[in-house]
Amino acid sequence: MYFIMLFLYMNQIYIYILITIIVYFIFSFSEYLIHRFIMHDNSTIFGKEHLIHHKSTNNETMQIIESSELDHRQNLCFDYDTLIITIVLFALYLFILRKFTKKKEYIIYSFLLFVFLSLFIVTIWNSIHCYMHNEDSSKKCKIYLNNDSIEKIKDTIYVKWIIWNHTLHHIRKGERKGNFNIVLPGADHLFGTYYTTP
Repeated sequence: MYFIMLFLYMNQIYIYILITIIVYFIFSFSEYLIHRFIMHDNSTIFGKEHLIHHKSTNNETMQIIESSELDHRQNLCFDYDTLIITIVLFALYLFILRKFTKKKEYIIYSFLLFVFLSLFIVTIWNSIHCYMHNEDSSKKCKIYLNNDSIEKIKDTIYVKWIIWNHTLHHIRKGERKGNFNIVLPGADHLFGTYYTTP
């Protein structure tokens, strides 16, 4: 009886691990697809704003060059748009998940993961994106860590990766453009658009 209970418990853990991996890759692929095909498409409203951000950045210093085309946030922040995307993604995910299981604990766990990753992406991106462009996130974004907090974590492997990864995204042009993942690596590697050098 004990071994049966242990087996069932271990199976439960594997399911939660599997859900975590699936949700992570949903976010990583969404980051990649939205950034590559919507934010770099000049025919979309998001694309126009994002490409103005690229055009208004000095690629050597990452300093934002003042431009009348930039809004007051200088196209640096994610806010409510990420929430809308998360709701749509969760609805699609939930529709598929319910084809496999109706267990409430898996649905609740998935929902909490979606909320956590959304807040994580918005907070980390708003904070580090402003920081690397020498801007104060408290003056640009609604959700952020202040620059003092970033100073404390700037030497971690993860923050160094985000800064270098996004710097390369700015530096590489045209067909050489890559590094579309911004906070959650994965999809760039799978699609062959991850680069480590200019």
